[in-house]
Amino acid sequence: MGTYAALDSSHVRLLTASVTRVGTVSATDMTNGSAPFLAFWATIPYTGSDPTRAQDWVKANAGKPGATMTIDSAFFEIDPTPSDLNSRRLNVIAVGAR
Repeated sequence: MGTYAALDSSHVRLLTASVTRVGTVSATDMTNGSAPFLAFWATIPYTGSDPTRAQDWVKANAGKPGATMTIDSAFFEIDPTPSDLNSRRLNVIAVGAR
């Protein structure tokens, strides 16, 4: 699922993508399964974006709550406080909107 908070029709302040596990799946399989989806959301274009770098970073860090990185005007964060081990969430926040 993806959600966003916009300042206006051309300025997004926050994008959140999340994956929730249904059924019995190991934590490793959850991370491996969610990484491609979250990495796709990291490629959303913006001025100064680097889609390949963002995608590679998410794939490498999807199972590391609290991991962060900044690319130009976007701050990427793997949810530092997951509500449970059954979900993975990526936040992309406009620098200055935190």
